Amino acid sequence: MESYVHLGTILRPHGTDGRVLVELYQVCSIRPGTVVRIGYSPAFCREFIVESFSTSGRRAIVRLQGIRSRPDADRLREQGVFSLTSEFAATTQVPDDPTGWRIITTDGEMLGYATGIEENPAHPLLSIERSDGSRFLLPMVSNFIVGRDETAGVLVVDPPEGLLETAARKVTTRKRDR
Repeated sequence: MESYVHLGTILRPHGTDGRVLVELYQVCSIRPGTVVRIGYSPAFCREFIVESFSTSGRRAIVRLQGIRSRPDADRLREQGVFSLTSEFAATTQVPDDPTGWRIITTDGEMLGYATGIEENPAHPLLSIERSDGSRFLLPMVSNFIVGRDETAGVLVVDPPEGLLETAARKVTTRKRDR
């Protein structure tokens, strides 16, 4: 018998094009093309193919094949999202408390240390302190936080273009204002 993982619950439509906002029970990633079941249990549900799945902390915005309007998405409200255990890929890339972890880029550049997590309506933000004492915030999304080494206490990040330059300009401006 096939085993299913309950990934989360659909909260509401996201926009007008049929995407849905899912509250995840655990941080995870589902590849496009994966078949998921949506309903009140794996036994009482419909199958859909995932077209896109983007996470932000414990929430995901999901596009499903065949769901193209807000009313279609609204009919899925409060239903569970289930995946075959074999298709499930936990990505737990950010620990519950990353304070003190080293933050490095995919190129190996040391950015600084994590000083905590700040809540934000769109997604949590990782607070990073640089060696010069400046701080900046990095959105905690799977596109930007790409790996971790729990033993070494290291998060590997791929910050969006311009974020580091913007953070550096703020430090320079502050120094001149003093």
